[in-house]
Amino acid sequence: MAKKSKGFGELLHQQKRFQAQQQSREKLEQRIQQSLQGKVETVHWNEGEIKTSEVLEAFVKPFLNATKNTEQRKKLLAIAAFAWNITLLPEDQQQAEIDNIVQSIAGSDNPQLEQDTREILAELMERKLAYFASHRRYILDYELKETPNDFFLSVVSTDLDSQEP
Repeated sequence: MAKKSKGFGELLHQQKRFQAQQQSREKLEQRIQQSLQGKVETVHWNEGEIKTSEVLEAFVKPFLNATKNTEQRKKLLAIAAFAWNITLLPEDQQQAEIDNIVQSIAGSDNPQLEQDTREILAELMERKLAYFASHRRYILDYELKETPNDFFLSVVSTDLDSQEP
């Protein structure tokens, strides 16, 4: 029996990754269509532009090694998207939004979780402003698709000028 070439194995890997990307995009597009209740006819995937998914991945990269499973990566991405979007708000609105997010995550009966959440948000917001300040797209939603050896992130975002967060 002939051995499969390394090139064939790589081709299969690329094909599986492409299929995972397509499934992720379709699922995310359906979720956006439902959440916007017909206000958007189509979701455009801007090929050739800097992808918000790649920027978001770079944004969370220093924290990814601390995640051990899909659930932890999803939580990291959620809080990262919150922090990202908060930095795009006018300064006088940021604290109220931070308070809302901390309340929804930590509740009112866990002071340590509240403090930890505030610290994580602050660290992510500082990172956004220090390294990603020129990226002014508001993150509307995202989809994380994991494969055995990799993951794929799809992000729906909008220009800050075209929609108020």
